[in-house]
Amino acid sequence: MINDDDALLAEQISYYRAGAAEYDRPYTERAELRRLPAVIDDLPIGGDVLELACGTGRWTPLLAVRARSVTAVDVAPEVLALARARTPFPHVRFVQADVFAWQPPRRYDTVFFAFWLSHVPPARLPAFWSSVASMLTPGGRAVFIDDGPTAAASVRRASRRDPYPRCCAGWTTAAGTAS
Repeated sequence: MINDDDALLAEQISYYRAGAAEYDRPYTERAELRRLPAVIDDLPIGGDVLELACGTGRWTPLLAVRARSVTAVDVAPEVLALARARTPFPHVRFVQADVFAWQPPRRYDTVFFAFWLSHVPPARLPAFWSSVASMLTPGGRAVFIDDGPTAAASVRRASRRDPYPRCCAGWTTAAGTAS
């Protein structure tokens, strides 16, 4: 039986699969989004990096220049194809998998995700954070960039037609260290 969270996630996947070719357009049209990738310079990213929900790979090349290796995971083959095309680094590996179900065969120094946390249904947040913690080496860091709380709330109220409207008036970055 499919619950509301499963239905929402299925809609999100369908949306990104259908719109993969157009997904990055706002990053070229909006000044605040053109500047956003520069925030990565101030984030504690290094070592072996796991990128969850990598999408079209907007962040993957930026991670690759800071990392020993990158494993980039996404469920949608359409966005992974775009991510592969924009990431010419031999130390980057792409994995097609559901972030909620996939378990990596190893641990990472950094787990990174951008504009993903606001997609996670609130009821799944505790399990998601436990999963992230299990993917980190001791002393590893979880680092994310996402819309602020107001924008995240609007994601949960989004219409069926566009499960992830991008307001991007503000964003949040955070990093935490695993024990």
